[in-house]
Amino acid sequence: EAVGSVRDSIAIGLVLAVATIFFFIADARTTLVAAAVIPATVLISCVVLRALGMSFNLMTLGGIAAGIGLILDDAIVVVENFHRHRTLGEPGTTALPASVNEITHALLGSTLTPVAVLLPLGLLSGVPGAFFRPLAVTMSVALLVSLVLALSFTPALAAALESNAPRRASAGPGDRLAAWLGRFYTRGLYWTLAHAWVALLVGIGFVLLAVVAYRHVETGFVPEMDEGAFVLDYWSPPGTSLPETLRLLEKVDTVLQQTPEVASFARRTGAELAFFLTETNRGDYSVRLRSDLRRGIDVI
Repeated sequence: EAVGSVRDSIAIGLVLAVATIFFFIADARTTLVAAAVIPATVLISCVVLRALGMSFNLMTLGGIAAGIGLILDDAIVVVENFHRHRTLGEPGTTALPASVNEITHALLGSTLTPVAVLLPLGLLSGVPGAFFRPLAVTMSVALLVSLVLALSFTPALAAALESNAPRRASAGPGDRLAAWLGRFYTRGLYWTLAHAWVALLVGIGFVLLAVVAYRHVETGFVPEMDEGAFVLDYWSPPGTSLPETLRLLEKVDTVLQQTPEVASFARRTGAELAFFLTETNRGDYSVRLRSDLRRGIDVI
């Protein structure tokens, strides 16, 4: 399921990137440049994870899935700025360095900021470290790879697909929307600067709202989740013989078989999870639940 989640995130990210860029730029070649960055970044990130001795698991795959949007940001910014310079009539040879120089500092700041937030999670020890270190490392690697590609691969590919001749300004469907939003934002900004006290009151209101929300949000190490399976440990009275333990467990088997949400289960007697040898009166059940509509795992 984790692999499927990453696959779906990449597919949805590609579709949204293609649709968004084409909506504003209306250029198929430029759109494909941004779309190519996602699989390239993910593949290179997998190579780096392999070199670091990491594996595919829920946390590393979750980090890749969560980083898809940030990876797209870098590509979209580069492609859009290069397109803007071209529509101003600049030839490709001058538009490329000019557009990249304009956004290099912004890209560095926007990419390194989440990396700076994630890296301390990789320094956690104990159980929190085991959970969050793979996530932090994976997302940091993906973001740094996307930054390198945004400053090298993306502009180079965009320039290679563009002719050097000056390009006539073309208006995609989103350009008119962007122009309207620009005018709306300008009027709103001038009004806010002329009525600074309104902005101050709104800011104070949001701060108070944040304080109230913070006081009512529950805290915990990990969120409550239904993984679709659980382990049930059992102990019969000490000294119980193996046949007697099995006779008692037949009743537990019956309960599990009659529970409609249970898809399958396996029982270990005289052994536990990780196959530690134990007494004949101890063991556990591994119960797998159905994936369709069912009651919550706590109720089951």
